[in-house]
Amino acid sequence: MNIQEILGSFLSAYGEHELARLAYESTTRNDWVRLGDETIRRASEHNRTHTAHAVKLALDNPKNGGPGRAVDFEMRSEQHCNMPEITMWRAWMIQPEGPAVDCGLASADKDVLKRRIVGSYVARKITVIQ
Repeated sequence: MNIQEILGSFLSAYGEHELARLAYESTTRNDWVRLGDETIRRASEHNRTHTAHAVKLALDNPKNGGPGRAVDFEMRSEQHCNMPEITMWRAWMIQPEGPAVDCGLASADKDVLKRRIVGSYVARKITVIQ
C-alpha cells in the first residue's frame, strides 16, 4: 500500500472525505507530512496510537522520501525499585548490531508506554516481553 492509500483510507474511515480525496491526489512529501498530521489529529482516542504508528512508518519509508530510520522496540516488564508489588514496563531499543538500549521510557501501563514509544520514535515493530 502506498502512502496516498494509507492516508486516504484512514481519513475516509474518520469521515474526512475531502481530506481523503486530497491524500489520494497528493504527490509531494510536504503534502504527505501535512496530511499525515491531519490524519493523526482526526483519529479517535482509542485508535490514535495505531494511526500514528502507521503514518509515521509510511513517512519514514525511503520510497516516500523518508530517512528510513525506523527501529524495533521491546517492552520488558520489571519490578518497581521501591514498590516490588508494582510491575513496570520499560522500553528498549533493539539495535541491529550490539545490545538493546534502554531508551528512558517506562510506565506501569503497557498502552501508555506504547503511546510514548510511537510519539517519541519511528517504531517499526513493538514486542512485549514478559
